[in-house]
Amino acid sequence: MSTSITVRDIDPADNSWLRREARQTGVSMEELVRRPIHEERTKTECRPKPSEAFARYFGEHHGIEFQSPSRLQAERSMTPGCTDYRAAAARAAASVALLLGLLVATGCRQSPLEPDMPGNNVVVVADGRDYGDDPYVANSAAIDGDQLTISVSYAGGCRNHIFTLVISESFLESDPVRLPVVLAHEANGDPCEAYPTESRVFDLALVRTRYRRFYGPGSGKVALRIAGAPGDGLVYRFDVDKPV
Repeated sequence: MSTSITVRDIDPADNSWLRREARQTGVSMEELVRRPIHEERTKTECRPKPSEAFARYFGEHHGIEFQSPSRLQAERSMTPGCTDYRAAAARAAASVALLLGLLVATGCRQSPLEPDMPGNNVVVVADGRDYGDDPYVANSAAIDGDQLTISVSYAGGCRNHIFTLVISESFLESDPVRLPVVLAHEANGDPCEAYPTESRVFDLALVRTRYRRFYGPGSGKVALRIAGAPGDGLVYRFDVDKPV
């Protein structure tokens, strides 16, 4: 008898979230799916019997003396792995109430979420597809010193959107040398339909470091070819590092 199942028609946003969570927690995608199934089964086996439910709403803490049958205590002691369901249910109800309150307060069309922390706007050397492929529009791009600023617009407004500047592992020979770049966007399954525009700032120190690894120390300049960004003359120039 087979012990495996196949799940079809997974929402792309769910699949992206699952892949990202597996990478961050260091477990397989299958293990992430198995864990909630096991937890739900355990909670189901620990659900209260009718007498327990009656005690929860009409017991001594609600002004009525209610003596649970001794048989109930015996049955509960014979169920391995079950915690006090009443305490767990109370905690779960409080969490749900808090979550609903936050959803009502924030809404979806006008989200009070602050922009991403600067730590989200990172530069990495990798395959851009590993860091999100949700759509966006790059309105403009400019370099000031060691910082690249890109103006982006995207559909959303209810969840944290992460932009990652993914640079190629190698340079393309020309004068100046060219570096292919992808701005990856992870929308975290945002269902909202607002269309915010904001500026994302990236530190180009990693580009400078890799240039010197290929071409030696000293000053240099690199033409950044950002996929989807307007303009073709985005050049990053840097001088010899000053001694500290």
